Amino acid sequence: MSLFDYYAIQTALRLSKDAPRKWKVTEAGIKAIETVFEPCLDDDKLVLTPRFNGSYISFRYCGLEVLQLSRKGKWSKCVKLEEGQVKRAGKLEKVASIVDLDIQCFVKDIRNFLEEYLHCFPEAINTRRHERLVPGFSLEHWMESIVLADTLTGRKVRKYLGLSQDLQMVVSQVPVIVNRSRIKMRACHIDLLSINEDGRIIVVELKKDDDLDKAKDELEQYTNWLLLRNRGEFCSDRGNPAAMVKENYLPGDAKTFVGLSPARVDAVAVVVSKGGNDTVRRKCASLGNGVPFTIIELPENWLSGKGSIFSV
Repeated sequence: MSLFDYYAIQTALRLSKDAPRKWKVTEAGIKAIETVFEPCLDDDKLVLTPRFNGSYISFRYCGLEVLQLSRKGKWSKCVKLEEGQVKRAGKLEKVASIVDLDIQCFVKDIRNFLEEYLHCFPEAINTRRHERLVPGFSLEHWMESIVLADTLTGRKVRKYLGLSQDLQMVVSQVPVIVNRSRIKMRACHIDLLSINEDGRIIVVELKKDDDLDKAKDELEQYTNWLLLRNRGEFCSDRGNPAAMVKENYLPGDAKTFVGLSPARVDAVAVVVSKGGNDTVRRKCASLGNGVPFTIIELPENWLSGKGSIFSV
């Protein structure tokens, strides 16, 4: 694993050199994170992925946000362990060095919690209860991290989904800012977006259940955003791909997203099929806006690594 392969890290390092509001991110700090997490990672499910979040980098261990690195170079823990439970940290206490956080034992305890989850998945675990008790813990986020991981499994899954193998061209949780009312905006988030070598853009929506209708609706909204359709639905200033490129949420440049046709965009929905034993791939004609659409159904036990694309 190398955190330096990711878009989020390379963007922060670039902004630390030539941005008007410089980031105080150092290669030594990123390397220290790799060293701390390395004993708690594997090539399959226990993975660490970074995400660029505008004013900070979010570090997610199996999808759970455990650390933040601010633009000013301050580190902070996002969760805490209390009586064997993982809980939100409350007020983030920022420190100048990752060494000052003393997180090695903390990371091991988080790993133990997640390994217990894996051992019980899916029959003996009440997913909703766990997600309620552990802020930010989500099967969809874990799935996303496995796809993004700089591991052999991650590379195989990205190939299966049609995503780029260059992690500097794959991003997660891209904000799509829509107009909720005249006085309030909100952001939806694209789970995964890839710019491939052939210029195609792949948009992936991940679901921990079989809610295909919702996945399809969201993919149509996101691809309309890329195609600059239904413009009244999105914020005129920030609700477009060019603005997200400028704010460093998207790789490439603004020209990448100019004049996109439905033929240059692919939509992929990943859902979990109840009672299914194998991964099923179905190619549908298209979304309502003409974008090619693919459905991938995972078996319920996808996280346990039996018969799913996450263990091929």
